[in-house]
Amino acid sequence: MPRRAPGAFAALGCALLAFAEGQAWGASRAGYPPAAACTTGPAAGRDVVLILGYPGRRDGTPGLLQRWRVRIARRSAPVGAVFVFTGGAVGRDVAEADTMAAYGARLGIRPSDIVIERAATTTRENLSLSLPWLAAARTIRIASNTAHAHRARRYLRELDPTL
Repeated sequence: MPRRAPGAFAALGCALLAFAEGQAWGASRAGYPPAAACTTGPAAGRDVVLILGYPGRRDGTPGLLQRWRVRIARRSAPVGAVFVFTGGAVGRDVAEADTMAAYGARLGIRPSDIVIERAATTTRENLSLSLPWLAAARTIRIASNTAHAHRARRYLRELDPTL
């Protein structure tokens, strides 16, 4: 049986990685309105960071993906932003939003800047149940992975095209 060269496997791996990075790059830039149509919300509104829920550990502590989303939210938030943590208790005793909000508070997010939405069980519900905070926002940032945030932007446009 002929032995395949390790270089061929390395080349295939590099090609797959390049393809995946290209897909992520495209998704991260998709779903935004044209630059000419971009406006900020009410001048008196606050910047809002929406942190989409994800199931945590069964014991109520944040899992890896929850911690990652909260850290992304904290890093991307301008000073004075409000953090909307959204997600119900899907298959768990503790709501996803509560778990992530507690972790955010441990990272230094002020309790007065935290809003918790505990009823959502899907991404679409994350957006629809958070609309009261999003509608009054000056800017909206969505903290999640690239493809999930892209889907959330699409849902948000469907729910309220003015946002």
